[in-house]
This record gives sequence, C-alpha cells and structure tokens, in this order.
Amino acid sequence: MGKRSDMAPVRHNWAFSLFWINLAVAVVVMIQIAGNQISSVRELLHVLAYALVYANLTGALGVLVLGGLANRLALRSPLVPVVAVGVIVISALGCLIAQALLMEIGIVIPQHFWTEYVHTLRDAAGGGIRLGCHGSWIVARTRTTDGGEASRKRSRRGAGT
Repeated sequence: MGKRSDMAPVRHNWAFSLFWINLAVAVVVMIQIAGNQISSVRELLHVLAYALVYANLTGALGVLVLGGLANRLALRSPLVPVVAVGVIVISALGCLIAQALLMEIGIVIPQHFWTEYVHTLRDAAGGGIRLGCHGSWIVARTRTTDGGEASRKRSRRGAGT
C-alpha cells in the first residue's frame, strides 16, 4: 500500500509538466497572433499542430529522462550542467522523433527534413536550456534552503524505512 502514495506524485509531476508545456505553447501562439504573424485559421492550425507535437514529444521525453536523472544526481552533483547537457541531447532526440512522425503522416516534405530539423532544433534547444537551467537552479535552491530535509525523507522512503 505504501507504493501507492509514492506513485501519486509521479502522476502529478507528469500532469503538471505537460500542463506547463502546453501553456507555453498557447502563450507563444497568442503572441504570434497578437503580432500578426498568423494570418489565417489554416495557418493557426498548422502552427498549433507543429508546436504541440514538438513540445509534447520533447517535453515528455525530457520529463521521463531528465526528471529521473536529476533526482538521482541532485544529491551528488550540481544540476545546472547536467540539465544543460541533458536539454541539448533531449531536444535533439525529441525534435528528431517529432520531425520523423510529422514526415510519416505527410506534414513534413522529405526533401526539407534536415533543413526544418536544424531550424527547429536551434530554437528548441536555446529556449530549453534557458528554461531548464532556471528550473534546475530553483530546484537546487529549494533543496538547499530546506536544509536537506526533503532529500533525507526521499532517501528514507526509497530505503523502505
């Protein structure tokens, strides 16, 4: 029964992370609309399709890989460099998967695959590094301001005590 309470925060973290990812997409699209960068409903749907596929695939991969990695390494090493490198690798892999998926369903033209991939990756990695490092700094700061009590509680829970 104890494992059930341990699983709830993981679901919450996934839901919370995906909420923020999709909220960020909505804000960016609203900024584009306000700046008259989107001129038609068709273009809006195209932008939303791209942005949601890229953001959710890359974000889910990042939460899965970097979330677990950061929790394990947080007690032993500084998070910011780990997150910076992790965001670059996850961005590259997530964007590649999203690009391949969009090509398979016919949205991306195969001849433009690598050009679009590099263009998208440049934007995704830059923003991801800024947000990821800021987030890891906040997490690291929170862990140091509570005197390590949260880390000790997690360690005791993991050990089954």
